[in-house]
Amino acid sequence: MLRTIVISAIVTTGALSASGQAGDINDVISAYNEAASTGSAAERSAAARALGVAAMENPDHQDAGLLAYEAGQSLCVYDGCEGASQLAAFATSAEVPANAVPPAHIEILRTYADWKSQPNGQTRSALDGALEAGVDTGVSLLTLTAYQARYLYEFEKSDYREAEINARLASAHFAPFKDMIGKNWSDAAIAGIIAGFSRNPDTQDVVEMAEHRVALAKLSSETSDTPDWLDRHRHLAHAWQLAMYAYYESGGGRRQTGSRLQGPDPDQLKTVIRDSERRMRDYPKIRTRIVSAEEYEADESKLPFCSGELDMTPQLRYPMRASQRGMYGAVLARLKINDLKVSDVEILAAVPHSTFEERAKNTIMKWRWNVSSGTPGETCRTNHDNIFIPLIFAMES
Repeated sequence: MLRTIVISAIVTTGALSASGQAGDINDVISAYNEAASTGSAAERSAAARALGVAAMENPDHQDAGLLAYEAGQSLCVYDGCEGASQLAAFATSAEVPANAVPPAHIEILRTYADWKSQPNGQTRSALDGALEAGVDTGVSLLTLTAYQARYLYEFEKSDYREAEINARLASAHFAPFKDMIGKNWSDAAIAGIIAGFSRNPDTQDVVEMAEHRVALAKLSSETSDTPDWLDRHRHLAHAWQLAMYAYYESGGGRRQTGSRLQGPDPDQLKTVIRDSERRMRDYPKIRTRIVSAEEYEADESKLPFCSGELDMTPQLRYPMRASQRGMYGAVLARLKINDLKVSDVEILAAVPHSTFEERAKNTIMKWRWNVSSGTPGETCRTNHDNIFIPLIFAMES
């Protein structure tokens, strides 16, 4: 489970140095617990610094190492690890019960604090080794922060090889606890697939994104009240799947030299995607709201929406910059129709970020609904609040 040490449960009897008394350290622990419960990030950092000082001033105390680890963890979570290296070194040399903190987490604290204070090849390699060794040791606030920070750092540098490695490691670390930290898990899983596709496009990337959509659908079906992040990630994964699939469907995979191509042949992807769509239907969203009889009758008496299709005039055009760079992308949008005209556009997902969404939204707002059968206002209604459309931007070969 996601955990931090319950400091209030630590026994504070034992030998103390001349600079501290048992009552003093109890006061520090109480203040730390209060800050951890209700304090701001600045208050938590201040309380952690006080806790770290108390631990290091009383090295003979039986829980000094545990206190130092907890203080260092909080500093890394809330204050960028400033001052945590010394606490990590102290905790490493002290005796900390393994049932309280896995040894791997103490090593992660030490190497993460060193890397944050001095990011270079040596500290990075040490941290990567610690993260790999701790992947199956459970998630704490520290490891949640460290695994995530590591792959995001590489994304910022556009080092997609390292980003892929570290994002996949983070996803594996978070996966057993996705019922509690699902967003962190999904962020890392999607990031790992995107990094792999950016580095060396492969049909397997499309398959993995489709599999992630299935996993998100399963998680959604198991959740009585779906959080906003889960809906956003389902749309995001769908958009990336469409964009990557378009790359291969338009011939990108065949032109790509040196591609891994470990997955299905581009021409076989349709079968794979169709299977994933079928499996997603095995996980319908649980309804949590019971519709009243009055609402049901009112809905039954409402006219059906007029049959027809969108008149996509003006035509949606490729943004010039994206076209020049040969970028592929996808936009998922939800439309509202009022009096047969588009009255509102909600962009559910757009990839790559800040590339296609503005052009798509501005163009869609000019579209209208062409009725193919029925008499508007008499046999069918002219308003609809939930029309979903996917838009794919692909370069033709």
